[in-house]
Amino acid sequence: MSPKEQHAEQGGEEMSTSEGTRVRRAGRGSGRPQGSNDRRPRRPGQARGRRRARLLLVASLALLVPVGLQVNRTMAEHAAASQAAADQAVASQAEADKAVADQAAADQAAAEQAVADQAAADKAAADKAVADKAAADQAAAVIRKAKAAQPAAGTEGLEPSLSQAFSRARAAALAAGLDLQINSGFRTAAAQQLLYDAAIAEYGSPEKARHWVLPPAESDHVKGLAIDVAPPAAAAWLEKNGVRYGLCRRYLNEWWHFELLAPAIGQRCPALEPYAGG
Repeated sequence: MSPKEQHAEQGGEEMSTSEGTRVRRAGRGSGRPQGSNDRRPRRPGQARGRRRARLLLVASLALLVPVGLQVNRTMAEHAAASQAAADQAVASQAEADKAVADQAAADQAAAEQAVADQAAADKAAADKAVADKAAADQAAAVIRKAKAAQPAAGTEGLEPSLSQAFSRARAAALAAGLDLQINSGFRTAAAQQLLYDAAIAEYGSPEKARHWVLPPAESDHVKGLAIDVAPPAAAAWLEKNGVRYGLCRRYLNEWWHFELLAPAIGQRCPALEPYAGG
């Protein structure tokens, strides 16, 4: 027989109960009748140890619960702080984006205003230039009109018809921007003689001198029927337009010499003669 069987034979089999005590089940040869209470008495030290363990557990739980609550509270506060920081970051970014957008809008508005100001300045300058030109043109027109109203210089002693024709032609030339003038108009016989003598001395003979200057008895200047005009540009204008006023160039070698030769106003001028005295 094994020791366990011997132990069961002698004292019965031990069993565990819900109170943590062990009871011996009666067995053969136990000496006690079956069904009797066979609890073993508890040891005082063992009971105290178990009570102490329970108290330590309760105390530990009492300590851990506040710690857990504090941890939960700390985590909640940290989460709230993190959320607040995130919300603040989002708000700050939104504010920064708005500031950038506002600055961009302000810059765009400033640029558009600068363009508008420049356009206004350019328009004002253009308008002023137009006004200045109009004023200058008006002043020039007044000057031309005043000059045209005055007796043309060099018309003294001319035949009235020639003087009037030249005055009308001069007014038209002034309107075209040309200051048509008489360099030499009426001459006395003495003045014509001096010119004729000078031409003879220059060209060497009366025949050659006559190509440029006629003697007093033959000169239309002495008769008040001829004029010498200047400058060349105005003389060219008069050659082209003088027929409207009865004035015609007479000699091929003298671009400045004009006489009242048109048969009627607006008709063609006669052909040019090679030179005077021809």
